[in-house]
Amino acid sequence: MLPSMRWRKANYPIPESLITDGKFRGEVIITAAYAPPLDPDAGSEYVRANVEVSFGSLENGTIKGRVPMDWEEGQSGYETTQVEHGGKWSPVKVHRKAFPNGIDVDTWALQATVFLRAYEKPLAQTLPVSLVVTLRSLDGNTKVHADGLRALSNNNWVHTNLPVRVPVRN
Repeated sequence: MLPSMRWRKANYPIPESLITDGKFRGEVIITAAYAPPLDPDAGSEYVRANVEVSFGSLENGTIKGRVPMDWEEGQSGYETTQVEHGGKWSPVKVHRKAFPNGIDVDTWALQATVFLRAYEKPLAQTLPVSLVVTLRSLDGNTKVHADGLRALSNNNWVHTNLPVRVPVRN
């Protein structure tokens, strides 16, 4: 991603088994990881790029975040508190929210935006960002995985199964 660029995927596929009475009932966990440019001479501001992630409802072209980070310690308030507790400018972030009573969303969307610190030189290359979205059942429903793959295919989303076991070579 390039600074100030917004990447968005709308109509995010939701497994049918997580929809009850038209509402999403489950848990959303999003992990964002990226390798930002670093400056060892910048002290506590050594991380020079920040990625902000939002997952929620798409309403009139704008995402209304439904899975915020601000419930975690240090994610809200002054920037010094956010930095101290690993929120802002952290290259790994986790968003998590459970919806036990369900939430009515017509169109789910995922968005990421990159920001650079003030006076930071423009990036020579795009910043690689990995986003892992986990949608979990709250009641142990075993159909979620199969329904999720079907939802991805029905929406023409490219997907690849990750290996369950990774061989480690000495």
